[in-house]
Order: sequence, then structure tokens, then C-alpha cells
Amino acid sequence: MSGSEANKGLFAEYLVMSDFEFWLDFIDAWGPEDDAGSDDEHELFQMAGIPFIEPELRDWPDVIELAKAGKLPKLITEADFKAQLHEHTTWSDGTASVREMAEAALERGYEYLAITDHSPLLAIANGLSRERVLAQLDEIEALRPEFAARGLAILSGLEVDILKDGTLDMDDEVLAKLDIVVASVHMRYKEDEAAMTQRICKALASPHVDILGHPTGRIMGQREGYPLDIDAVIAAAAKYGKALEINSSPERMDLCDEHVKKAKAAGVKIAINCDAHSVKSLGNLSWGLCIARRAGLEVGDVLNCWDEKALRGWLG
Repeated sequence: MSGSEANKGLFAEYLVMSDFEFWLDFIDAWGPEDDAGSDDEHELFQMAGIPFIEPELRDWPDVIELAKAGKLPKLITEADFKAQLHEHTTWSDGTASVREMAEAALERGYEYLAITDHSPLLAIANGLSRERVLAQLDEIEALRPEFAARGLAILSGLEVDILKDGTLDMDDEVLAKLDIVVASVHMRYKEDEAAMTQRICKALASPHVDILGHPTGRIMGQREGYPLDIDAVIAAAAKYGKALEINSSPERMDLCDEHVKKAKAAGVKIAINCDAHSVKSLGNLSWGLCIARRAGLEVGDVLNCWDEKALRGWLG
């Protein structure tokens, strides 16, 4: 028996007994001369008599038993995505026009794209006044027939700020005209946990809000998220039928996988968005996808993996 075969046999034995704490170190130590590629991983699982377990799930409790029972989720892939639902254009702080973002979405094979520029409170980001939101709606309406004929639906939307008292930074009449509304906190981060939680939960109760954007407000390497009872926010999202966002911007990566697991367990849907401010940043999906896969998300859990008809049905 070759050294490689002996190693594989030993690994198979460990695999049956292990909780996978050793897994990553073992694979890192498995030299390239032993041909430890992805095909080899499948072979090792087969030798151990265990269905293949995706790398993102290997630290789950009782993962071997779940695999043997056929109870592991079928994880989403980038190919499952049909849309992006949180994007910015030159109307606010983006670098591409509505047309340019729509062209980029078509190139990525998307079926629909939501345009969600900032509301007026975020003046530093050239937030849209009421009049400018309505003007952007006219532009989107004018572009829709052309892009629909090419296979892309353009959804009108807004990333509306959640004000200190939990109300929204745009009047109800305008919000009611939009296809989709992402509600986010961008200011007054220093409230205590109770006040911030009440503020966000009140916003989730609005009939106009569909998605809570970057829910904890963290910026990687710059600031921690604001104090928040995430369990209460998840409960409010479940109660009012709202989605939570995994923000794929590499500086945010918000929510974390543990919070996403809790949301899925509560029946809360997730939107995985690039929060793109340019054509190039539409390519940031992989950051959020990593979080989603670690949380065990499947196609049915993620709004922008649905076709347009299913999404509009959920939006009501």
C-alpha cells in the first residue's frame, strides 16, 4: 500500500469518528504530491461511507449524522441568483447610470434589477428628495420597455433611512409607488440597545418596507455594529413578513452566519445584495454568498434566487 493510500485509509477512519475540528489543518498538511483535489475529497468521503459534505457545513454540530440522514441543505451557488435588489446609481452616490447598471445586470444574466438610491437624509450621499425620486421613477419607466424586450425587468426602489423614532425618511405616498423598499440605519449609531432595537422594529412594522439593509451597521475595520437585540429584530421580521439582508460589500459582510441561521430557523427570508455603487461592485456577490452557505441557505430562503413572478408575489 502506498503512503498516499495509507493516509487516505487513516483519514477515512478519522472521518467517521471526527467532529471535523481537525479537517482544515489536515487538508492543508496533505501535500500536492498526494493529489488532494476536490475529486479526492469525494473519494475520501466515499471511502468513509458518508455522503459528501460541503466545506462550509463541516463545522456544524452532528454534521456526519445529518449527512447520513440526508438532512443537509442543498446550498445556493452564484448560478442560482436571478437578481440584485439593492443598488445605487449616479442619482445618489453611485458611479453608473440606471442604464449602465441595467446593462451590467444583463451581462451577468440577471432577470431583474432593483434601483435603490438613498433617501434625502443622507445628504453626504446626494440622497434623493421626494421630487427626485419621482423623476427617477419616470426615467425607469421610460427604460423598462427596452430592457424588458431584452429579458431584464427594472424595479423601482429606494434605500430609505430609518429615522431616530423609527419612522422613514420618505412619505408614504411616494413609498407606495415603488416596487421595493430597503430600510437602513445610516445615522445616530450611539443609541442604547433598547432604543436601537425599538427603532428598527418599528420600521419593520411599516407596510412599505420589504428588506432591512445591513442590519447591524458594522463596517469592517472601522466600527462595530450598533447595539442591537438581533433576536427581537428577527422576531419582528418574522411577524411582519420582512426580509433581512446579507450585505455583500466586503467592508460590511453584514449579517454574520450565526444571525442568518437564526433568521432561517424563524422563517425569515434573506436578500443577498451587493449594495453596488458601480458596475464593478456588482461582482461582490461572492462575499455574501460565503456567509449564506455557512448558514445553510437554500434557493427557497433567498429572495433574489427567485424568479420575478415569485418575488412580486412575496412583495404583494
